[in-house]
Order: sequence, then structure tokens, then C-alpha cells
Amino acid sequence: MGEKANRYAAVAGALVVVAAGIGQVAGGFNMLFGEASLPECQSADASSLVRQIIVDNFEVELDHLDEVTEVNFDEEGQKRGCTAVIDAADEGVYEIAYDLTWHDRDDKMLSAEVQVLGQRE
Repeated sequence: MGEKANRYAAVAGALVVVAAGIGQVAGGFNMLFGEASLPECQSADASSLVRQIIVDNFEVELDHLDEVTEVNFDEEGQKRGCTAVIDAADEGVYEIAYDLTWHDRDDKMLSAEVQVLGQRE
């Protein structure tokens, strides 16, 4: 992120930086009445998608995705809210929030929207 980190950090206070992506659920998902259930925040599928969104959109080297917590889950709407902390190597440590939803539940295509909330000191 380098120069971008400063720009994102400055923007994060007033505005939330958002990026989104879609990925195939690889496996390990729970079946609920014959349908795939939305992966949990800490799942390998969710983690992989969030990592890919961060690397692709913010051009950073991501060392760690830690402190993953589920904030809320709307079972009817199939939307899961999560928070985490990322360590972006030399760029610093950032708090993020992300929502998981189905892009296409039948094809097990997971969608995520990632928000950079701010940089930790």
C-alpha cells in the first residue's frame, strides 16, 4: 500500500474504503435442508475470499488475517457480518469489516464486501 496506505488511512476516518469480490466455495460447507449454508466468518472459504479481495484491490502483501469475529447473522437474508484485523506487512495493521452473502447459492458462489475501518496504532 505504501503511498496508498496513507491515502486509505486518511480516507478511512471520514469515509469507508470498500472492495468486493466473488469466489467459489471450495468445500467444508454445511448442508442445510439440501442447500449450502453460508460459510462462517472464520471458514477457510471466507478467509480466502477476503484475502484475495484485499490483495487484488489494495495491492498489499497480506501477512495475517486475525481476530476474526462474527458480528451478526441474518439467517433469513443469508448475510453474515464479520470483523477482523489484517497485517499488511510494511503498511501496518488495519481493522476491517466484511459481509458475506451468496452471489449464487446453487453454484456455491460466495460474495464478500470488505470495508477498511482504519489503521491501528
